[in-house]
Amino acid sequence: MQFVFDFEKLEVYKRSTSIMAGIFRLYNRLPQDLKFSVGDQIIRAGLSISNNISEGSGKLTARDKRRFYNMALGSCREVVSILNIMKEENLIDESTYKELREKAIEINNMLKALSKTARDFSSY
Repeated sequence: MQFVFDFEKLEVYKRSTSIMAGIFRLYNRLPQDLKFSVGDQIIRAGLSISNNISEGSGKLTARDKRRFYNMALGSCREVVSILNIMKEENLIDESTYKELREKAIEINNMLKALSKTARDFSSY
């Protein structure tokens, strides 16, 4: 049986990794001249969501956990900002925009709840 980290059980973590499939598809459809700037930025922001969730879940204090969950929240909002700009510049089709935006809203709401329920580790 394979070891499972605690963060891998979190629904918000699972959703943060699944949004990346859409972000990678979007990246692959970008014009070559925008892949390095806009494309790279949205990939980094998207990856930062799951990375901060995983790092935060391993922190010992609720305060440290919340700090990382709030960084993940900031990255999620960064993804939405980039999506909005891409939509305004006609770099993304309406269905992809709506799909990724809806996923980001779900992740946003889940991160807010996770941050509120963060607890200290009691057994160390």
